[in-house]
Amino acid sequence: CEEGLATLALQRPPAIFSIGIGDDLTFDAAVIRRHGAHVSCFDPTISRGFFSKLVHKFSERANLTVAQSAQMRFHRVALAATDGNVSFYRKAHGGWHAETATWRPGLIEGAELVAPAWSLPTMQRMAGTPRVDLVKVDAEASEFSVLESAVTRRWLAESQVKQLAVEFHERFLQGVADSGVGRRQAISRALASCGFALRYIGGQNDHDALYVRTAEPGKNCF
Repeated sequence: CEEGLATLALQRPPAIFSIGIGDDLTFDAAVIRRHGAHVSCFDPTISRGFFSKLVHKFSERANLTVAQSAQMRFHRVALAATDGNVSFYRKAHGGWHAETATWRPGLIEGAELVAPAWSLPTMQRMAGTPRVDLVKVDAEASEFSVLESAVTRRWLAESQVKQLAVEFHERFLQGVADSGVGRRQAISRALASCGFALRYIGGQNDHDALYVRTAEPGKNCF
């Protein structure tokens, strides 16, 4: 969604939530360099020490100054529809996978990691961010339950969020009764009722979506 973001006006300097960073801060470093953004990064599967190494690595690539690098802040928590804990399962070939519906083939039996999880309203409160302009979500299929939540939609409607960039993981829900494709379409309709229009679809297999606030929330938003 970075292509769409680069062409859209954001308040400067924008405040961005980057949820599910893994081992890649390309987006985060780019929005700092291009837009002077302040980025709150969330991911429960990496340590603070590893995050510091990532900041150094990607700051060098993007030619960020020390002060610009400091505009990335880290919180070791997961995203969820409600506050609590979330179980992660390790993929057979390595890496983490957030289980949101049911265990599926290709994952190792048993929860490998139980991590604290915050809803979006709690993320904003705990990060101490007065406003959030853009939310970027790469949450390994947790995005479905989060965006289906009335709590999330109320927060989006009442906050100053202008853009919502989401990587959808329908493939993780294959074989689940509620297919990811139908749920994604329902989410887009719900977001439209909250004033967010779908402005970009792309990425591998069209998994990336960018929603932009274009109207006031309607009565069916939440």
